[in-house]
Amino acid sequence: MNLLNCEADQHPTELKTREADVCDKLTADIEGEELELADIIDVPAVQSLMANFQRITGMLGAIVDRNGRILVGVGWQDICTKFHRRHPETQQNCVESDTILARATAPGTFQSYRCKNGMWDMSSPIVVSGQHLGNIYFGQFIYTDEELDLEQFCNQARRYGFDEAAYLAALNRVPRYDRKTVEAVMAFYSKLGAMISALSFSNLNLSRILSESKAIEEQLYNEKELFKTTLISIGDGVISTDTRGQVLIMNRVSEQLTGWSQEEAIGQPIETVFQIINEDTRVRCDNPVAKVLANEQIIELDNYTLLISKDGSERLIEDSAAPIIDERGNLTGVVLVFRDCTEKKKSQDEIKYLSFHDHLTGLYNRRFYEEELVRLDTPRNWPLTIVMGDVNGLKLINDSFGHVTGDQLLIKTAAALTNGCRADDIIARIGGDEFVMLFPKTDAFEAAQLIKRINKILKKETIEGLEISVSFGYQTKTRAADDREEIFKKAEDAMYHNKLYEGPSLKGRVIDNIIAVLNRKSNREEVHSRQVSELCQRMGEVLGLGDYQIKELKAFGLLHDIGKIAIADRILNKPTKLTDVEWLEIKNHAEIGYRILSTNNELTEIAEYVLAHHERWDGKGYPKGLKGQEIPLPARICAIADAYDAMTSERSYQSVLTETVALAELRNNAGTQFDPELVRLFMEGKVF
Repeated sequence: MNLLNCEADQHPTELKTREADVCDKLTADIEGEELELADIIDVPAVQSLMANFQRITGMLGAIVDRNGRILVGVGWQDICTKFHRRHPETQQNCVESDTILARATAPGTFQSYRCKNGMWDMSSPIVVSGQHLGNIYFGQFIYTDEELDLEQFCNQARRYGFDEAAYLAALNRVPRYDRKTVEAVMAFYSKLGAMISALSFSNLNLSRILSESKAIEEQLYNEKELFKTTLISIGDGVISTDTRGQVLIMNRVSEQLTGWSQEEAIGQPIETVFQIINEDTRVRCDNPVAKVLANEQIIELDNYTLLISKDGSERLIEDSAAPIIDERGNLTGVVLVFRDCTEKKKSQDEIKYLSFHDHLTGLYNRRFYEEELVRLDTPRNWPLTIVMGDVNGLKLINDSFGHVTGDQLLIKTAAALTNGCRADDIIARIGGDEFVMLFPKTDAFEAAQLIKRINKILKKETIEGLEISVSFGYQTKTRAADDREEIFKKAEDAMYHNKLYEGPSLKGRVIDNIIAVLNRKSNREEVHSRQVSELCQRMGEVLGLGDYQIKELKAFGLLHDIGKIAIADRILNKPTKLTDVEWLEIKNHAEIGYRILSTNNELTEIAEYVLAHHERWDGKGYPKGLKGQEIPLPARICAIADAYDAMTSERSYQSVLTETVALAELRNNAGTQFDPELVRLFMEGKVF
């Protein structure tokens, strides 16, 4: 049986003409003319040889000269032809892979490397008369045991201006091979490269070899055997049949996938061994071998084809069946090549899901929303209402309780929106805290009722003891003259208008809640804040400040350590002295407190005081290193009150100081850490 048609499809006269050309160029080399790879190989014949190999095995390949010029190429992928080799920078990466990366490989061997475009190449050199004239390649592909970094390819698409969806789709079509398969293929390619290298005129008299038909026949036979060996060992399932559709050869992978051993299958009709059905309809698929025998054409298997194994297990498969044609053009059989594509389908489904969904909430993303808006904007869906929603206090929650809590806020909000909407409504997250909903066939009154239902659900949800609040705005399109963008803008304006009224009260409640949570985290912090507040109030009275300023000082004293809400409990309540790393974390509380209080317009001045309450008179404090009068007066007052209470209150890692010792410490640090005049007034006015 002629399993593989390995001979080049060419006329004998043409072959002899090319043989003569090669001999002439080799003779010219003797006279000192430098050879190029294209001068010593029969490019059409090698192209045909590798094309036959690719047609049967599905394996990729190329021969590239030392200047990066592609002489032979089969099985090129869209990601190369439509993207990487069309952009100047990524094309340069390809040329580097083609010419530079393979130079260190010894003749007859191969090496693998990941190119700068993110996929694998393997190469084996072609060396003639000591000259490295080019390389034979297998690539680009992805190993089956590696996990793709999709974010890297997304970033690559954006960097080079590729259409991201098309680029990712092309990435999905890049073949995946296991390492044994790659090694088997490269064993063939490296031998083929070595064979081409062996055409060196110094070692072989090529003209004599080409003229000796017996040597040519032996060479072709060896190539056939090498193809056969590769075919049997590759990672795809391969079944060869005769012209009656009866099984002749199966490789190990096809045995594993079908559950039939080669001994059992030989002589059986292909439809007995290779049972396939449609995944959706469960209807038996047409026999691909019968189609090839009837049409003598390569055919692809239908998408979503299930292979039913002998034991009844099912696998998604893909690939093709091709005719086997002998040297006289006669059909001698069919080769069926197939692979398990379950994981590939899973990856494709995941990519498709991520391309239209928000990864955090599971809702649709902006891209899907924009496409759906266009699709739904038809007369049969009017009135079409667009609803904008903005989560109140997300930044404040993030700063106060951390981004994990902020993420939970968004997840709970998304769940409430989903539960409040109908099955045909579209819900999408289009920004950090922004959501949009599309209500087809819904007028303004119905939209308002849906929003009420959502708000009712939201009121039952809390995050860190605080109710979840979302500001909504909506607008309805009722006719063709209504512009979609204008409708969206009006819905957004209405949302922001509502947010002006709803946001501030929520922020005030959040701050109250933060104080309560901080007090629960550490009873010591609650007592300390209250005592510092009282000391600040009495200091204001000694200074003769007005009632408003004294009230502000009192409030500042209560809030000065609010930033500690973001400090871990284990640090706040640590019974021993803090480490340097823990102390650095503690020092962040001034900036955190500033960010929390800055969200409330009524507390912006106190926020500035909180930021500065650990500055020093000598400029060695933090976070800004302010000095002397640059430090706000309330912050200078709080620094004294804070230090005094810390020295005279119970601390697990230090002894309580007496009033006399604490006052002495204040006096000793007046003019360096503290405002000296305020220290004097603190002591003389007996604020303590």
